Amino acid sequence: MMDQQENSNTPQKTNLLSNYSIHQIPLLSTIWHNLCFYFSTERDLQEIRQRQDKSDLESVTPLISEALTWHCSWFSEVYTPSELSKLFESLDQLGWLHDEKTYRTTVKDWLNQVRQNGGRRTWLNGGLIVRKDDDRFPPIHRTKYANLPTGVNFARLSLNAISSSLVIVTIQFIFDETVSNSLIQSLQSTHQTTVEYIWSGSKISRASFTSPKQYSVLL
Repeated sequence: MMDQQENSNTPQKTNLLSNYSIHQIPLLSTIWHNLCFYFSTERDLQEIRQRQDKSDLESVTPLISEALTWHCSWFSEVYTPSELSKLFESLDQLGWLHDEKTYRTTVKDWLNQVRQNGGRRTWLNGGLIVRKDDDRFPPIHRTKYANLPTGVNFARLSLNAISSSLVIVTIQFIFDETVSNSLIQSLQSTHQTTVEYIWSGSKISRASFTSPKQYSVLL
């Protein structure tokens, strides 16, 4: 009887979480959800890398013997009659409105003809655009100067009046060797599937996978 009495008076250890489910505690539930989601996604990612990436890389990676050069890019803006005055102002601010040497038709003359005669002259070679300190290009008629972006060797300006109401200003940027070869270098590098976790508040809501094949398209 004494043993039973002593046992009944001994303090009993209790588990504070014993009567609760982990999902009933918001913070723990969120942490548990994120951990489960993360580890499950990482397992899927490793399987994809081992199973799919090799075949995807073989289909999109150029051979070492192949060459792929990104020579240039064109950028165009379209101007309506009501916007030609803004085009005048922009070209004037750049110093491109007047040619440095006398030429048969300057940019200003051409734009005036477009406005007055409905675009009778349909195309104008605006000349080269170079850096002012670039001595590779001697000053010639229609040479224009600008602070070109890094990686751009030089540029070309052209203007087109495709109708009496639309003028298109186009600049062709010719890249230097570093930029020209950047595409082939990226494609010949070894890539693997990556994952981006999309959050909704404090919880991971989904995961977005990008494969080497998709990466090559994004380039």
